Amino acid sequence: MKVDERESQKNHKKTAKKEVQVPLAKDCSDEAEEDEVRFVKKNGKVLASDGCDILDFDLSDPACRQFCLFAWCITFIGIRFRPFDSKLAITLRLIYQGLVIALCLYTCGYDFYHAVYHYDPRTSGTAYQWMVVVAQAMFSQFFLTKAQLKLWIPDFFHTLKHARIDDGGYFDKPRERSIRNNTNRFLFLFFTAIGANFCYFLSVQFDFATEVIHSSFRYTYIYEELVYLRLYLIYFNMEVWAIALHTYMCLSNIMYWEAKKFNRKLKEMKAETPEEMVKKVEEMILIHTQLNRCVRELDQIFKIYAFLIVCSIVPSTLFTAAMVLTRTSMIGFLLWFV
Repeated sequence: MKVDERESQKNHKKTAKKEVQVPLAKDCSDEAEEDEVRFVKKNGKVLASDGCDILDFDLSDPACRQFCLFAWCITFIGIRFRPFDSKLAITLRLIYQGLVIALCLYTCGYDFYHAVYHYDPRTSGTAYQWMVVVAQAMFSQFFLTKAQLKLWIPDFFHTLKHARIDDGGYFDKPRERSIRNNTNRFLFLFFTAIGANFCYFLSVQFDFATEVIHSSFRYTYIYEELVYLRLYLIYFNMEVWAIALHTYMCLSNIMYWEAKKFNRKLKEMKAETPEEMVKKVEEMILIHTQLNRCVRELDQIFKIYAFLIVCSIVPSTLFTAAMVLTRTSMIGFLLWFV
């Protein structure tokens, strides 16, 4: 009987070890699967693993309305990718983007050649600045295309919806003010690009663009009639750059205010009994986990884009300062990035 009891105890210990080890392996696999979010497209909806439609934005939130404005601008310049677009539509948009990038690179090469071999202090800064703008716009274009095809932005808002903190409206006014400031800044850049293109059009018509750009710019695309292609490229690059940059700013701003809400709720957390305090702490841990997931997704979205943009800020600032200091007329100042 003693031998049987010992054997049963050994078997019990072995099964206990197995029972402990299996959940640990399962948890690790679950964490790995969380990084690869899979969506199901069904009946005009994109369903996440919890059954929520990630395309269902809360339009009562000014942050969501802000991205509706960005979506309209992306549609306007022709690079909007929707979840249910056909393969043909996606292919045509990618070809269109490839043609625009090819024209931008050709224009950069043409301007760089004249900046090096026909150096003029009045126009060389413009050529270098144009190259930096094109480089940033290319990074932005790749980012916007991948973000739309991978549904990064809707997935971020879906995660944020489950981590949102109700602070009783304490931060509503400053939060809305900061969102409004970002929107106004974006609209300012949007209309600045339109105004600069109008100035460029007038400068070509009245033949005084040579004050700020090399004299052979009319023959960049061989035929003089195609000189207005540069006008479209300027507008396209400026809009793509502004949309991507403000997407980064707005998502970072959203997480900033969620962090402030969390810190305030943590400071004001009170309870009458230990059991109630334990329950509130568990709720805060859950919210903190969700916010960490939002931050991780935000970092995953922008880690390459932010690095490339930051690296190009220094040359962009130097070339912009050089251009401003070499301008001798008001029209030359208005044509600051052509």
